[in-house]
Amino acid sequence: MEFTLSRDKFSIIITSLVIAFAFGGVIAFYLGEFVIDNHAHFALLFSSILILILCIVFYLYRPLKYSIENGNIRISRMLGDKIILKDEIKAVRIPSKHDIAWPIRTFGNGGLFGYTGRYYTKQLGTMIWFCSRRNNFILIERKNKLPIVISPDEYKAFLKAYSV
Repeated sequence: MEFTLSRDKFSIIITSLVIAFAFGGVIAFYLGEFVIDNHAHFALLFSSILILILCIVFYLYRPLKYSIENGNIRISRMLGDKIILKDEIKAVRIPSKHDIAWPIRTFGNGGLFGYTGRYYTKQLGTMIWFCSRRNNFILIERKNKLPIVISPDEYKAFLKAYSV
C-alpha cells in the first residue's frame, strides 16, 4: 500500500528562496562589474555553487512516497530507499503534540525539499526525520535504534493500514 506526501508552504518558500539566492549569486558573479574585491567575487561564486550542490543532494534524497510491504515500511527516495524492517519496529503511532513540540534540528535539512536528518525533542530525544511537512507525523519506534518520523498526507490511513 502506497501513501503520497506533499510539502508544506514553509518548505516550498524555503526551497524557492534558497534556489533563487544560489542562481542569483552565479548570475552576479558573471555580471561582476559591481564587485570591488576580487576575492569576494570568487567567494560569491564558490558559495553559490556549494548551495546549488546541496540543493541537488537534498533533492535526490527527499522522500517521494511511503509504502507498507509485508509489515516493512519503505521510504522511497531517488537515491536509495530506506526500508524499516518489521522485525525492528516496536511501535507505530501518532505522536502527541507534546512529544513533537519544539523540535531542534541537530544534523539535517530544515526545509529544503522537506525536513530530513536528525532532530531532537526533550520528550523523545534524538530521532531521524524523513518528512515533507511539519504536521501529519507518524512516529516509528524501533528496537535499539533511533525512532523515525514520517509525514504522509493521509497519516491516519497509514496508521490504520499498518495496524491491520
